[in-house]
Amino acid sequence: MSKASEEAYDNAASTDWIQSSDWSHMEDILTGPPIAQVYEDIANLMPPQLGQDYTKSVGDFDALIVRFYKAQNVSSTIRRTRTVKETVYDRGPTNIMNEARSELRGIMENGFESKKNPTKSSRFQTTYGEDNLRFTYIHFPATNIDWMKDLLLRIMVDEHKSAASFHEVSSFLQSTWSEIPDRTSASRIMRPQFIERKLNISSGQKQDNDSTLKRSGEQKVKAINGKQDENTQKADDQEINDYGGNSHGANKQEIEKRAEQEGDKSITSSALYMPFLSFSTYYEEDNRHDAEHTGRRPFKANKQSRNLTNVYKDSVIHESATLDEAYYHFQLADREAQRDRLARNRNQVVTKQLKLNPQKPEEDPQPSNAHLPERKEAKCWPLVRVNQIWIWTIDNRWLISATTHLVDDVEQLWIDGFTDYLSNQVAAAGVQSQPGSTEDMMKAIVDYCVGSYEMRRVYRVRKHRDSDPAGSSDSGSNNEDSSWTTGPSIRQLFADYINSIGRKQTDLLHEHVKQREGLNPSERRDKITEATSTAEHIISEIRDVRDELNILKSIADYQYTVQKRLLGRDSTGSDLSASYVVNSITEMDRLATTIQSPVDLKLSLLQSEMANVQSEEAVRQGKVMMAFTIITIVFSPMSFLTSLFALDVGSFLEAPNWAFGVIFGTSSAFVAVALYCAYIFIRPNSDAKEGKQMPGERPQPTSQKADAMEHGKRRKGMLSFLNHRRGLPDEGNREDSV
Repeated sequence: MSKASEEAYDNAASTDWIQSSDWSHMEDILTGPPIAQVYEDIANLMPPQLGQDYTKSVGDFDALIVRFYKAQNVSSTIRRTRTVKETVYDRGPTNIMNEARSELRGIMENGFESKKNPTKSSRFQTTYGEDNLRFTYIHFPATNIDWMKDLLLRIMVDEHKSAASFHEVSSFLQSTWSEIPDRTSASRIMRPQFIERKLNISSGQKQDNDSTLKRSGEQKVKAINGKQDENTQKADDQEINDYGGNSHGANKQEIEKRAEQEGDKSITSSALYMPFLSFSTYYEEDNRHDAEHTGRRPFKANKQSRNLTNVYKDSVIHESATLDEAYYHFQLADREAQRDRLARNRNQVVTKQLKLNPQKPEEDPQPSNAHLPERKEAKCWPLVRVNQIWIWTIDNRWLISATTHLVDDVEQLWIDGFTDYLSNQVAAAGVQSQPGSTEDMMKAIVDYCVGSYEMRRVYRVRKHRDSDPAGSSDSGSNNEDSSWTTGPSIRQLFADYINSIGRKQTDLLHEHVKQREGLNPSERRDKITEATSTAEHIISEIRDVRDELNILKSIADYQYTVQKRLLGRDSTGSDLSASYVVNSITEMDRLATTIQSPVDLKLSLLQSEMANVQSEEAVRQGKVMMAFTIITIVFSPMSFLTSLFALDVGSFLEAPNWAFGVIFGTSSAFVAVALYCAYIFIRPNSDAKEGKQMPGERPQPTSQKADAMEHGKRRKGMLSFLNHRRGLPDEGNREDSV
């Protein structure tokens, strides 16, 4: 091969390799895109941004921000209510509370009384000094994970935390999300649990525990391992305060100066998810049904919750579920399940005990939408719902909570009830009973949620019944036409309902059989039927109440597990309020079982008595039929003779003799055939009862006992014959003589 040919060959080979390599790269890109990914944390955190689609929905909900201050003999709070949009996406909680503190300081120090008495101006510093700040509490009125994540980012930005610290805390909190039964169920909840991210300052290792141990009041932090860039170090170093410290409102230079002295430290955090019971006013169309097409007006809160769910449909947001929905998780596509769901929601124990029986849709006198009036009153009734409480703690200085959004304008808001609970606790037990840390606050929230089982219902009552019964209008509810009142607790309603069943059981058992002895069979049968219906109704009521008690116990078991992990492994059952709830529900279920047992026995006796009455009536009817039969037999020949002699005798005499043969012969033949058929039909049954072999039937093998009896008969007959030939007395006669 020449030199030119070799060069041409090498060039062609190189070109082929390049083409094959490019083709391989193209194939990799097409078969598995993307072929490479790069992830890089942003160097500086930016405040969260709110999209245009979320602006109106977020503006309808208010968030509560409370700063807790506590000194030796003084405890105080600063409270502000702002929209979620302003709290998270506009000003932020730090700026809002700093401004509120400044306003309060101006009022206390520049007031008329303070000018006359200068000692009063120092009271502000004693009460609301930065050294007395313990933590900041923020509450959301809806379990929306996007709000909580954005608020976490906003807090990190306001406190000049690094992106690494934010992602460290955010990844831990995100790892605690676990929805049950699945992410598509309309009644899903977060798995009840308490998880704490503990930091060990000595070993520098992070620990994510499912249970919390007893912790001291000190803040446990850890230094981040490894060297960092000087700029990153300055950005990460933050102000870490004990109970007397505060970073709110500090400028960047002070933070960096403090950070250089203390060194870089990680952030403690924890997460808690727990269900709790709550009263609610149920609107007939409030569960995933469009009330606009029915002509009924839903609650304003119901409209807001629907709008929020629709806007955040691709996010993690949980709706409020009724007692049965939270346990059975009815599928929306199953019509039978939906009918069962609606029936259960109409017949809760709480609803029946409050004597509110809503009209069913199928009984609506105007089922057609075309005949509905423009403004039709909504059908509402109270029931029990299973809501959720979500709690995040950040750096032992921030506590974020969220509860399931309200679906009516009648019941008291959860946050209003909880703040009243804290105020009453401080008023009764003194200033030291006010929560002084995020851990104390978390325990107080859990105790309050567990106590909802025996907490009296607080709800709004309309002064003018002719006004809007739904408690709302297009412009909102008119609070001036309503007043707050209280009602029995969930525990009291269940106890009263079981007691009412017990009274029905007592009345049923005291109805003795002797009270029905003087009645005729028809009246006795009616009385027994009425008593049987009562017993069946009592059993049905017991079954319903035991079913709901089982649901309540499952919720209480969740609460017990979470509370035990919150208090630590060393806590005993007597220390937990949830253990009392579990025991109370178990005791009521035992009482319901005790009531059911005698009712079951009574129902069996009633059924037996009904069978006896029916058998006696059958015997009586048989005797009556026998009397009619005898009368018929007696009068049949007489009727025949009467009919016979009533005939024209002359015609019979003129008739030929063969005519009588035809008449009586035909009748006799017909009667003979009928008797033979009856004999053939009756004989197999009688022969079968006597054990005789039927014609054409395969002979059945006889038992050994039958063979022995047959052999004995033959032997006895042979002996009698021989004795007779010999002139001896018969064995049978000998036995008779003896």
